[in-house]
Amino acid sequence: MNGQNMKHKIFLAAALWIFCLFSLWSQVMISGKVVDGTNLEPLPASHVHSPDNATITNSEGVFQLEVDTLPFLLVISHVGYMTDTIKVTEPNTSIVIPLAITSNNLHEVIVSASHRNVSVKNTPASIGLITKETMRRDDQTMITPALNRIPGVYMHSGTMSTNRITIRGIGARTPYGTNKIRAYFDHIPLTSGVGETTLEDIDMSLFERVEVVKGPNSSIYGSGLGGVINIKPAMAGFNTTSLSSSGMYGSYNTYHLVNRFSHSNYGNHINVVHSLLKSDGYRENSNYFRESLGLTGRFSTSEHSHLSVIGTYTYLKSHIPSALDEETYQINPQNAAYTWNAAQGFEEYDKAMLGISYQQQIAPDWFSNSSVFINYRDAFEPRPFNILRENTIGSGMRQTIRFNSAPFSVYAGIEMFRDQYQWSTFENRYQEVPGQGSVLGVQISDNKQIREYYNVYFQANMDINHNISIVAGANFNKSKYRLADYYNRDTINQAGDNSFEPAFSPRIGLVFHSSDNIHFYTNLSHGFSPPGLEESLRSDGTINVDIQPEKGWNMEIGGRGGLLNDQLDFDASLYYMIINDLLVAQRDSFDAYVGSNAGETRHLGIEFVVNYHHSISNNYTLNYYLNGSVMHYRFHEFIERGIDHSGNELTGVPSEIFHAGIDLRSTEGFYGSLNSEYVGQIPLNDANELFSDNYFVLRSKLGYIFQLAGFEFDVYGGIQNITDTKYASMLQINAVGFGGSNPRYYYPGEPRNYYGGLKIAYTF
Repeated sequence: MNGQNMKHKIFLAAALWIFCLFSLWSQVMISGKVVDGTNLEPLPASHVHSPDNATITNSEGVFQLEVDTLPFLLVISHVGYMTDTIKVTEPNTSIVIPLAITSNNLHEVIVSASHRNVSVKNTPASIGLITKETMRRDDQTMITPALNRIPGVYMHSGTMSTNRITIRGIGARTPYGTNKIRAYFDHIPLTSGVGETTLEDIDMSLFERVEVVKGPNSSIYGSGLGGVINIKPAMAGFNTTSLSSSGMYGSYNTYHLVNRFSHSNYGNHINVVHSLLKSDGYRENSNYFRESLGLTGRFSTSEHSHLSVIGTYTYLKSHIPSALDEETYQINPQNAAYTWNAAQGFEEYDKAMLGISYQQQIAPDWFSNSSVFINYRDAFEPRPFNILRENTIGSGMRQTIRFNSAPFSVYAGIEMFRDQYQWSTFENRYQEVPGQGSVLGVQISDNKQIREYYNVYFQANMDINHNISIVAGANFNKSKYRLADYYNRDTINQAGDNSFEPAFSPRIGLVFHSSDNIHFYTNLSHGFSPPGLEESLRSDGTINVDIQPEKGWNMEIGGRGGLLNDQLDFDASLYYMIINDLLVAQRDSFDAYVGSNAGETRHLGIEFVVNYHHSISNNYTLNYYLNGSVMHYRFHEFIERGIDHSGNELTGVPSEIFHAGIDLRSTEGFYGSLNSEYVGQIPLNDANELFSDNYFVLRSKLGYIFQLAGFEFDVYGGIQNITDTKYASMLQINAVGFGGSNPRYYYPGEPRNYYGGLKIAYTF
């Protein structure tokens, strides 16, 4: 009996040992890294959950987790980012998990505002963020509403292709388009050699998010007195392959079609987007057509390096209704300007861009980022006063070396850029053949301008202690223009060179963390912007050798953080900018401007953002927001043609802008938004004799996302300008009437209009 008991005990012990060994052998070790989905920067303290276990990532965003069985679902979360759930199917695999940001707790989000990827709370600058969530509030045909919700930013939008972006009043005096603001698409410049930027060429379906750094940042980016717009490309989700197609149809026979293919597998991403946007337009002669193809890719070349590729091609043809005088604007705002309608004026172009970036860790604490890029634009623009043909080829490179070893980091680099802009003009004989539109006449000019610059930049960051960090940097810029005149039918030789004085731009900033959730900053920075094309030439077409870049200083204090258990987020700043050598483009004929450094301005302003979100049930969350800017911008010294405008309000800038709204979010698929915009009066001329009316615009959108037969459907609809407000969506400041006609200041905004759409996606 004792022998049998002994055998039984031995058998049980052996079985227990075998079971334990089998359990240990069957456990699977999963390791990975959680990163910001755009910058690939590590996200420490991320929560990682499996059905059997949980952990948090270390300071490098790395985690290890033991699980019992495969496959399983892994849930990853981080403050300021959207929670993601992925399916893990392979054992002993190191995975990289990108997270997308939310519109909550934005002070925790990693940004690349200074080419040093850090969280917003550690950045001594005012930064506005446009996320996927905030873009979804609108029809996503134009970025205008999303940009305008950033305090301090105001984007005039006359038509889909006639826009002007101003930041803190900088760029408001540019006659057409956007100037004095830098823009980048994943480190690739979108800004030309004379500082001109066109964001609307890139379809918003390629955007993951947009970072707007307000105020001078020349120590990092070179010229760009108003600020910098960084566009981050959309990337595929973790280890997925997906196809999607979406269509939107709205008033004025507007439709927007987007087809997308995306794929990722363990560190490699590729995203291909084809889009088509067409509209008959609200006004006469405002037909719009744009077709584009975009490619973004990021490929892992080793454990410590990756290659990024961006390519875009755009074909655009957009008719131009131009501005209206006050009487026509009030009575018949859908009309086009008479001469532009008679000439059937439009702009048409092909545009392409290609950029390649290589990022690598070259030593334990050393990192390198190398970028090369090329862009091309070929344009044709019939206008009532002439017909313009343009061709631009630009190319450049950017090289940055960064050393990062806590509590100290430093980076230095160089950016070189060259573009060749060739243009010729011809007579427009549209008046000789009424009803046929523009007719090409004899050539009247043929010119080429070569614009070159280089920036050498340096910045150091030091964490003095747990609560205080300091940033200091400087930039050295050298810019020059060269003009060639190929028109030999006259005796005037317009050729010439202009090399601007070197610009040295320092910057210093400080961040103070009063607690884990409350952060303050201050900065002092210098900036400059070179003259635009119209400003760089005299009225006879010769080089304007007397003109110099616009320069300025920005002084700022601000605070950001979260309260009420992070349910309430806030960001506020107070700034004072001193702008010298103000660039003034003065119109001296029907189609000619003369630039001069004619004055000084002072920009005092307050900006704030408040977001409050709370759950009304387990499945529904409401987010309330209020954004605002109060702007006191004045001419400090400005005498124009003997008239003293000193003390007047800065032309083309509203006195205040406020946005308020509410967002509905749901785990059941429902979403919606109601948002409003109030814009104060805007001076129309330097004498402050005329002001535009203030206005209030209300917009709304509702949608529902659901799954069916393996497909994801997103159906939505929206109303724009619900109150049917009459307002000017863009203004032509200091307009002049010729031949007895009234000056044309106003681009009418669209009245109440509607849209609806459907997106279908399938993930393999």
